[in-house]
Amino acid sequence: MLTTLRNHSQSWLIKVMLGMIVVTFIISFGIGTFSNPKEVMVRVGKTEIMVNEFLRRYQREMDRIQQQYGKDADQIARQMNLRQQVFDNMVNRELFLQDAAEKGILIDDREVRDAVQSQTTFFVNEKFDFPTYRSILLQNNLTPKSYEELIREDLTVSRQQKIIGSGIIISPLQVDQHYRTEKEKVEVDYFMFDPAKIKDVPAPGEEALKEYYDQNPKMFTQDEQFTLEYFILDSKHFEDTTSISERALRRHYERNLETEFTSPPQVKASHILKKLPKDLTEDQVAAKKKELEEILVKARAGEDFAGLAKKHSEDMSKDKGGDLGFFKREDMVPEFSTAAFSMQKGQISDIVRSQFGFHIIKVTDSREGSVKSFEEVKGPIEQILKSSRVDNLMERELKQLPNRIASEGLEAVATGLGKKVLKLGPFDGTKVDSALGSLRPLYSQIRRKNTGDGGAWQRNPIQGHVFYQVREKKESFVKPLEQVRGEVLSRLQMDERRKAALEEARKAFPGITGANEFTGYSKSKGLEVKTVAFTSADRNIEGVGFNSEFKKIAFTLSGEKPVGLSIKGMQAHVMLFKRRFYQDQDKAEQEKKEIRERLENELRRYVLEKEIARLKKNITVDILAPEYLSQGS
Repeated sequence: MLTTLRNHSQSWLIKVMLGMIVVTFIISFGIGTFSNPKEVMVRVGKTEIMVNEFLRRYQREMDRIQQQYGKDADQIARQMNLRQQVFDNMVNRELFLQDAAEKGILIDDREVRDAVQSQTTFFVNEKFDFPTYRSILLQNNLTPKSYEELIREDLTVSRQQKIIGSGIIISPLQVDQHYRTEKEKVEVDYFMFDPAKIKDVPAPGEEALKEYYDQNPKMFTQDEQFTLEYFILDSKHFEDTTSISERALRRHYERNLETEFTSPPQVKASHILKKLPKDLTEDQVAAKKKELEEILVKARAGEDFAGLAKKHSEDMSKDKGGDLGFFKREDMVPEFSTAAFSMQKGQISDIVRSQFGFHIIKVTDSREGSVKSFEEVKGPIEQILKSSRVDNLMERELKQLPNRIASEGLEAVATGLGKKVLKLGPFDGTKVDSALGSLRPLYSQIRRKNTGDGGAWQRNPIQGHVFYQVREKKESFVKPLEQVRGEVLSRLQMDERRKAALEEARKAFPGITGANEFTGYSKSKGLEVKTVAFTSADRNIEGVGFNSEFKKIAFTLSGEKPVGLSIKGMQAHVMLFKRRFYQDQDKAEQEKKEIRERLENELRRYVLEKEIARLKKNITVDILAPEYLSQGS
């Protein structure tokens, strides 16, 4: 246990941790499981990581995602494979800790103390407050000793990672190369050989049509189609039928009276502190008290209290004249609060001793406590409880109704809810319905269904969720040639025009050697000239789209070689060089600094991944409960 920290919690300035160190305090939310509390999730070397520990950390991360993404949290967690990420982080942490122990990497108490005191979670009036620290830990079933050990482990892992990455060097040449790639732009004029302007294309014969149709069946395939019946259930359905009893409203009010509806009395005070280090002798303590008694006489004689605090106080508040701002009784240690809350505005206390030392306290203002009456907050409470109940009812129906629809039938379920049954289809993923909008999300879901299956298209409570039952499913098929003859003809003719445009580009390009020829040719053919600027890192080029050949050719151009031809697939562009330039040249140094930092982080990540792979070869990682890594578990 860090005795010094707990005896002198205000004696250390806040320190900034290394950039790699992320020391955070996260309130642990409980998670109910059916797992054995002694069940081992994974054995790393000789250390066992328990299932319950994994589930607690997983739930913690889920809570974070829930706060950020709301009802999309489950989908986001699946997409990022959150279970595997949490598992990997726990295993990698243990690997580093064991390797650190082997190498003798140690973190001393001073480093742990500084890390704890840098966390604003434990601040009161912009400074570390030990009672707050102890109280928050207690609320989360942690002791200072156990929490500080977690911090020590965090710092150990961070120090080891820093050592591993200490040899990372990014050269100025690398930075300059990336800067040019990302920031240097080339500007060109260009025109495209437009297939639509090619007129003299002979009409294809029947044989050519049939051959094109046979060679491209996917172009003319009708995707599977569905017909279904559905009804919409929205939050208004439950709002109209949901009521909150007077008893429930009062119960919420009474349970949350102190935390939500009560403003406790507050005092604003300033103080002058003389600290008492633990190793002081009785004579030294007496000398400190005598010194403060002399200051007390001056303060009560009318000398400026703020000036005295700036001159004599020994804590961070001295720069503000000892001002601690407003605080509640529980914000301060008992001795301090008892004195402050017993005085009137303008009064100065006798000398008060606390665990931090000797204080002189001056009350500068106060606020009376207040309690909002039940009638004042009844309306908001009703809205909160009703909204919560409606959300729960909607969630319940999303889980239950699809199975009921499959077993009882959509009509029966809809009738029971007083909902009108509507028909939709046949449709595929290209359909846009006037009432439901784009059906692509529904189609993606329903393709796994069979006739008779029920389901729910989850949208949002305001729009309403769509509950449906599949009535008919038509398998995909290739449309007959007679049905798509016009489309086949159009595609075939366009392909011929593209080929003709490419051939024209190849023939014309040798004669376009400079700006005059470029302008003359485009005008003679009625081709539109456009201007575009881009970097080699840009994925899409405005007006051109994704075209790597266009980009490559453009960056080979210069004043000496001003004209280039880009042929990519069935597209042909002639471009004329205008200039190369850097936008926001005045930001070059800052942008290079950011590029260097990014390259260092990328290299550091690579090195750490290699180190983890090395550690796994030397330290056995044995997964004993892999079922908890399943997305559905």
